[in-house]
Amino acid sequence: MVIVAKTKMDGGYCYIGYDPVLKRLFRPVYRNSPCSWDWFFDFKIGFNYTFQVISVFPCHSQLVQLPHANDDLIVASFVSEGKEESNLFSLLEHMAKNSIEEIFGQNIIEQKQYINLQTNCPSIGILRCKSKDITTYMNNTKIRMLINSYDLPVTSISFDLDKLALEEKEVLLLIGLGRPWSKDEVQPLKCYLLVVGQIFK
Repeated sequence: MVIVAKTKMDGGYCYIGYDPVLKRLFRPVYRNSPCSWDWFFDFKIGFNYTFQVISVFPCHSQLVQLPHANDDLIVASFVSEGKEESNLFSLLEHMAKNSIEEIFGQNIIEQKQYINLQTNCPSIGILRCKSKDITTYMNNTKIRMLINSYDLPVTSISFDLDKLALEEKEVLLLIGLGRPWSKDEVQPLKCYLLVVGQIFK
């Protein structure tokens, strides 16, 4: 699996990986406790990693609910690090969609912000766009992105504002759904849209 996106989560990291054999995205999840979804291993974007898989997709663990169950890959650990991929854009562009609705489905995104827990849809996808169509701004100390009438938080730890300033730069944005806050008393629980990665041509 090639690591294509990396975000900070709790005390560790959350990753998105691409399986070149199955030609699809996965979220390798290291379940070291019932309340933990993050990794403490610092994997590098663009590198291949081999994992010891516990459950295949769709994930049947009682701890994983839709929509994340469609893309979570529960693993015991990683086995080895392999070579670096030279061109992530070429590797992923066949999966890219032209709108966020095309990624997740029509009429299921609420208020252009979130998808309800237990919705049967993808939890990660790729949006193709150009830098000139993207506006970023700071909200307190956090980066947010305006794209196609959506206002999304950016959680990628490798986000490159300088490259986004190049107006004609083609970019693949990895859009994911955050896990719902378990203490939220409003039902159904909400999975918010996030920008979790970027890959430039």
